[in-house]
Amino acid sequence: MTLHETEFGAVEALEWGTGDQLIVLLHALAAGPWGFGPLAERLLRPGRRIVAPALHGYGGTRVAGAADPVDAHLAVARWALGSGGDGRSVLFGHSMGGITALLAAGGRDDLAALVLFEPIVHAALHDDDPEDRALGAAERAMIRGIGAGVERGAPEAELGAFIETWNEAPWADLAPRLRERLLADAGRLAKETDAVAGRAIPAGFWATVTTPARVLHGDRSPPLAARLAERVASRLPDARLQTLPGLGHMAPALAPDAIAAVIEEALADR
Repeated sequence: MTLHETEFGAVEALEWGTGDQLIVLLHALAAGPWGFGPLAERLLRPGRRIVAPALHGYGGTRVAGAADPVDAHLAVARWALGSGGDGRSVLFGHSMGGITALLAAGGRDDLAALVLFEPIVHAALHDDDPEDRALGAAERAMIRGIGAGVERGAPEAELGAFIETWNEAPWADLAPRLRERLLADAGRLAKETDAVAGRAIPAGFWATVTTPARVLHGDRSPPLAARLAERVASRLPDARLQTLPGLGHMAPALAPDAIAAVIEEALADR
């Protein structure tokens, strides 16, 4: 990974290739950019540069004075989009990276494509829909549980339940070193999950995302993931919703061929 010093702090990023076409990959919560290696390898072409920055708090990336994690991630995403390219950039976001990519795309007219895989955008849910309310409430209760576990100094049960819900692996099956790292980082993850779920998006924002978008979800993902994808796609002015059969929430890492194919299709359609 390369460490870049920026006007707002340090950004560590994985980078592949050189050229004028830029693809930016934004990672999920508790994941980091390291899982994007196989996806980047499948996307690599002559004349194409791929950048996967570590978002704020991951790797060596630190945004100075960051009070809100989502705002800090957004600063990193904007830096990555400004790091090169000739205006044919593609922005991909997974989960937490999905809401970050969505926010970064607002007001821009220099993106060729926006691809969001299961973006966690609670503000897209409909307050008057009982199922939306129930799905959102269940997720927020799980997030509050992580915070409560951190406060009492024993977050493993709540954090483990969250990881099992979203990461397609039983907590007990994770490598001991990974479990230890996640537990050591539980306080930051509690704040981050709360900030992502609570992020408000003004009603007028959606119309500013004019880039053609693909909004994806797997049919093996949690019900909230599918509902969020549907709601985000319905709010964007130029979006296509796609269901990927046989895939779950960690598809960008576990099924890179399928995700790369959609990104290439999005580029071909521009």
